[in-house]
Amino acid sequence: MLKFETRKEAVIWAAGFLEGEGSFGIYPNGTGGGYLGKVSAGQVDLRPLEILRDLFGGCITKDKRSHQSRFSTALLSEWQITGPSMYEALTELHPYLLQKQEQAECIIELYTLIAKWKEEKGRLSNSKRSLTREEQFERVLLYVRCKDLNNKHGSAATTKREGLDESQASDSLNCIDEKDAESVETAGRLAS
Repeated sequence: MLKFETRKEAVIWAAGFLEGEGSFGIYPNGTGGGYLGKVSAGQVDLRPLEILRDLFGGCITKDKRSHQSRFSTALLSEWQITGPSMYEALTELHPYLLQKQEQAECIIELYTLIAKWKEEKGRLSNSKRSLTREEQFERVLLYVRCKDLNNKHGSAATTKREGLDESQASDSLNCIDEKDAESVETAGRLAS
């Protein structure tokens, strides 16, 4: 396994690895229309994913997707991180990112908005405080901006899951701590 002299060296390595193999995105969360940020990377070799998990937290899942080459088929594993750990990781990675720096900024801004909303919600006696229309719109704009940046710059290659169409072969959200997610209205509801 790779050994690093300092944490800074490890973070720089991680930034380079995630530039090539990682996915930075804002994703709709469940049927409630919420959004959450996620950083992930998929690999056949577990070692780089273990380094990311040891460095930043998150989790590694074995996916049903497989990587096929001319010589073999192997199970693809995925490291993913969300919530406060993701925010800390992106803050640390940010200075060393090039192509994905703007996506990281969108996710950091989304997390900042979520944290502010949760703090305010906790101060109110009615803990079911809904987002204002303006708060919803801010989140939708970040979602659209991050998606546009990923389309413009491209993101890490995804391996198609057997038996699923292309829309179902994107990054899975099966490792998310639900308490890190936020319920907000979807763009469709905002338009109504």
